[in-house]
Amino acid sequence: MLSLNERNVLLSNVWSNFSQARLNLSRALISGRSENEIDSLLNSAIKNLKDVEGDWEKFNSTPNLHGQIRTNLEDSYNTYYTTIIELIQLIRNRDLNTAILQDTQTSQDAYLKHYDTYSHKNNDIIAQTIKEDDKADRQSIWILITVLCITLLIVIGIWSGLKRILITPLNNVLDNIRHIAGGDLTRTIDMTGCDEVNKLSDTLRYMQGELAGTVSNVR
Repeated sequence: MLSLNERNVLLSNVWSNFSQARLNLSRALISGRSENEIDSLLNSAIKNLKDVEGDWEKFNSTPNLHGQIRTNLEDSYNTYYTTIIELIQLIRNRDLNTAILQDTQTSQDAYLKHYDTYSHKNNDIIAQTIKEDDKADRQSIWILITVLCITLLIVIGIWSGLKRILITPLNNVLDNIRHIAGGDLTRTIDMTGCDEVNKLSDTLRYMQGELAGTVSNVR
């Protein structure tokens, strides 16, 4: 399905080719034109109208999003298109006086009015969509920031817990082992942590006591 921007482009092309066709037909009605000049301008206008038909067919295949506004545009298009076709036929038949008297301007003004109304409606919807998309983007960014902050807090919490329960007690165990290895058998081993660290501490205290007893017996 065509986007609103693409529909606006098609309508802009329709209006541009309508205007070019009208201009070529008006030039053909200027007195003093040769038959060849009139035919050339007439052919150019017919080509412009073919382009109008192609773009309008693409536009008209899209769903009606604006109700009566779209209906008014379609009605004014059909009226203006029919008026241009009649003007081409009059010039082709060389009925230039009748062609000059034809009220093409009224149908052109009516189409332009409804074209502007439809385009403004489309632009309002596009602007609202952009506004809503920007709001959604900002919300997504804040959600992402919140998730990242929560994740960071969880990581910090896990790290703090690991440090308190495992890393710090293990460092104390290693420190006590170094003291025992250095001959310090009187150092108080007072460590708490996870269950495995507590068992290791108990083992280290037992080993310290056994070594102290052995040294006393040797003496």
